[in-house]
Amino acid sequence: MDVSGLEGATTIVAGGNHTCVLSGSEVWCWGQNSQGQLGDGSRTDRNVPVKVLSDAVDITAGLDYTCAIMTYGQVMCWGNNDQGQLADGTKTDRARPTLAALISGISNVDAGWNKSCGLTSSGLLRCLSGGSAQEIGGIIPGSGSSPEAGLDVAVNRFGSLVIALAENGVPVAFQAGQFKAISDVNQAIDVDSGLGYACALLSNGAVECWGANYYGQLGRNSRIGGPDPQLVQNLSGAWQLAVGKYHTCVLITSSVPGIDDIQCWGLNKDGQLGNGTNENSLVPVFVK
Repeated sequence: MDVSGLEGATTIVAGGNHTCVLSGSEVWCWGQNSQGQLGDGSRTDRNVPVKVLSDAVDITAGLDYTCAIMTYGQVMCWGNNDQGQLADGTKTDRARPTLAALISGISNVDAGWNKSCGLTSSGLLRCLSGGSAQEIGGIIPGSGSSPEAGLDVAVNRFGSLVIALAENGVPVAFQAGQFKAISDVNQAIDVDSGLGYACALLSNGAVECWGANYYGQLGRNSRIGGPDPQLVQNLSGAWQLAVGKYHTCVLITSSVPGIDDIQCWGLNKDGQLGNGTNENSLVPVFVK
């Protein structure tokens, strides 16, 4: 990895066509920037990472906006704000981080198109949309009752799909008022979804994806998709997952102790793979 400061990345998130990582307390982003979602003060797309801010402890990305939780407990957001998703009291897009209202009462928060969802410690699925909180799904099947279950939730940035990770390691999709377990996937520790496809990070460092595959976003070295989860090729040692609209990224353990790498695959017309090109990739490539 060529960009100084990204070697210690601990969190990676993907929006529609942009990607961000948290390295130490620094946020770095790359990809599409038409609505300021990279937070560097411009509307210029970037095919290599740019530094956005410091003093962050966590990040999440919506369709074309990004938010960071800061060390002092507040939230900064930037990018598209046409529905007030930056929570700054306006509907004005922001090309630089701006102070947002802190949403409390839910954990494991993920940002979608125009809503955010989270899970309580008991596995209750709760979403915020239109300024109000709704318990939309009841208790996630298989979630048990342990507050330390490590449950996760992924809100789709392009539709109504929400995928939650049950305590038993099986992803559970919630759409149109119904739960559906992705029973072919086992021992998952993270889940995320793009436009028409989804991926699960497994406990052994592998990634399985399923759904649409027009741009190679499933990582199968082909453009053939389908409903059955399959392993991403040429990938091992992944420990964090981020899925964009048509691209996917992971943090992986490198051969150099203490230094982790980033690999991405799929659509790259806006530089969202971060490898210095704008060429799509059917298999994982390293971010530069």
